[in-house]
Amino acid sequence: MSILSSPPTPNLIISAGIPRSASTLLFNILREILTAKHGSDLVSGWEEQVDRSSQCEAMLIKTHSLKKYLGSGQIFFTYRDIRSCAVSVWRKFGYPITMESMRDWVHEYTLAEGGRRFRYEDLINYPIYTILELSELFQVQVNPRDTLYNIEYFRTAAKGE
Repeated sequence: MSILSSPPTPNLIISAGIPRSASTLLFNILREILTAKHGSDLVSGWEEQVDRSSQCEAMLIKTHSLKKYLGSGQIFFTYRDIRSCAVSVWRKFGYPITMESMRDWVHEYTLAEGGRRFRYEDLINYPIYTILELSELFQVQVNPRDTLYNIEYFRTAAKGE
């Protein structure tokens, strides 16, 4: 089902970003904050995992491609020096570095113009500021240190550490 033929979601939040730009960290911060606000009435996950027809108070979708979501929700986007992203993608996944993929990433950055953008270095070095900013935006109180702990706990549990 395409996003255009799906029923509108009252609070659709799109978490996107250039690959290897801390987009998963931002998604997890948003998920923690929105769970504190909406509880079990939040549906979240990668775009292919989320049932857009779900009846819920809020929906958080993670993607690396904004095109199909433009104009349909709040956009939160991470970015990083494109060269660093390319090298990180190559090191982590072994994907070849191409000019086409880098052009696509720059295009995604321009598509996020109307949303909130988060710089990789700020997310990695000062995540508590991002947590405070987003909790204020969504008008929910969270303990930033607990939020970071929960994110780290689930990250290591997923890796089996």
